[in-house]
This record gives sequence, structure tokens and C-alpha cells, in this order.
Amino acid sequence: MRLSLDQPDWSNSYDLITGLVGHGVYALERLETGGGREILARVIDHLDRLAVLKDEGLAWFTPARSLPPWQRASAPEGCWDLGVAHGIPGVLALLGRAIKVDVESATARRLLEGGIAWMLARKNPEGSRGWFGDSLSEGMNWKSQGSRLAWCYGDLGVATALLMASHDAERSEWEAQALQIARDSAARPRETRGIHDAGICHGAAGNTLIFLRLYQTTGETCFLDAALDHIDMTLAFQNSTQKYGGFPKYCVEDGKKSSMNYVPSLLEGSAGVALVLLAALTDQAPNWDRHLLTSLNPRSRG
Repeated sequence: MRLSLDQPDWSNSYDLITGLVGHGVYALERLETGGGREILARVIDHLDRLAVLKDEGLAWFTPARSLPPWQRASAPEGCWDLGVAHGIPGVLALLGRAIKVDVESATARRLLEGGIAWMLARKNPEGSRGWFGDSLSEGMNWKSQGSRLAWCYGDLGVATALLMASHDAERSEWEAQALQIARDSAARPRETRGIHDAGICHGAAGNTLIFLRLYQTTGETCFLDAALDHIDMTLAFQNSTQKYGGFPKYCVEDGKKSSMNYVPSLLEGSAGVALVLLAALTDQAPNWDRHLLTSLNPRSRG
């Protein structure tokens, strides 16, 4: 990893799943051993070099070569990705963590302030389905459509990233914005959530996890109610005749044909669902979701 980060110009993805933010999350786990602070500092340096100055702040661009074929077809010149998994909200959450652990904190704060200003300026017009779309294509109007409710893309993941950053950077105005987005997410009717499977990435279990975290952080009952509703949705997906516990992964082939697969993986399969259900059985915050950038701090108990 250190060899790849030592290159002067980063030409790979900047995202959480496959790129710089993922390296940064790894570094956070190794702050006390194995050169974690050095790795994180190199990540912040590359994010600084990749940041694009825009009228409203700073943003990070995803070139067409980094997009999967199905997305490249609709964004042949690249896009500005608005999802936690592959886009700018993941950067913002990591920058907040860097400030909290005091690694390149001045640079991280400058990037975070510009990035959040740009992100909040991407809010959809009044009356849209949700605050943010999935992405904005280069060369097209800034107007974006609403997206599903999920960790990977959509308002819930964005709200969590903003809330983490607001706590780490101690910015109450960002917290207020993040909580409003989260409350609106909790109020969304089932038919508008776009949930087709049980997994963490874009399914009911992922929403369960985030709403549990939000409840543990704020104590607001709207988040507890939303978590319980998504637990019901998660369990409703189970097919006891299938392997790996019977929790499906929704797949779309060639952008048209859909199917349900059953896999044991953490992000999209039954292992992740099991961890979320276990987390829901206790009021103790989980300690395994740091790699998802969802590890909100539980509120203190008097």
C-alpha cells in the first residue's frame, strides 16, 4: 500500500470501496502501529491534489475510466459522485476523522469546509424525492434526480457522513443540516425508498444499521421507529429455503434483467445482515462498522 501511495500523482479511484478513502480507513485502524499516521497523511495529500475548485467550494471528480460500463454509458465524460461508497461523502467523512486524530488537520479542515459547502449546494429543488441524487454528469445541468434510501447512495448515507464530519470538526451548523436530512429520511414512505434486498450496501439491513446509530447518537425516537421498520423489512426478505440464511442480494444484468442471488458476503450478503441483526439486540453501539464510515458516537448517559 505504501508504495502505491508514494506515487506523485494518484491516477486510481479516490473512493471508499477501491481507492484513497479506503486506504485512509485502513490507516485509521493502524494509527498506533504499522505507519497508520504516515499512510493517512499521504492519503490527505493526494485528496488535496485531486480536489477541484468550484464556485461553491471543492469537489472530487470521477473520470469515465473509473466508472463501471453501465454508468459510463450515461456519463461518458465522467461524473461528480454523490454516494458514500464511491463518491464525495466518503471523502468528507474521512476528512473529519483526520481532523479528529490530528493528522494533516489544517489541510483536512480546509478540504472539508470546501467539500461540505459544495455538497450542500447540490441539494435537489423543493418537491424532489430526497435531498440528493446519485451523481451529476459532467457537461450536464446540475439538476439531479432523487435516489433510493441506502448506505451506498442517497440521503441516509450522506446524512451519516455529514454528521460524522460535523462531530469530528465540531461544527454545529453542519450537524443541524445532517440531522434534518436524516429526519426526512426516517419519514420516507416504504414505496419511495427503492429497497429491493436485505444487505448492508443498498438494502434494508444497511438502513437498519444507520438508523440504530442515529438513535444511539441522538436519542430521537423517529430514528428508533425507522430502525424497527427496516428490521421488519430485512426479515421479510428472508427465504428459509435458500443457502446462507436466505437473505437475498438483488442483481440487475445489462441494466434490464433482475434476479436474486444468495451470497455470504459482508457488504451485500448474509454475513452483514447477521451482524446488523445482532447489533439490534443490544443498546451497545457496534464496533465493527468503522470501515463503512457509519460509526457515529453514542450519546453520553447521565
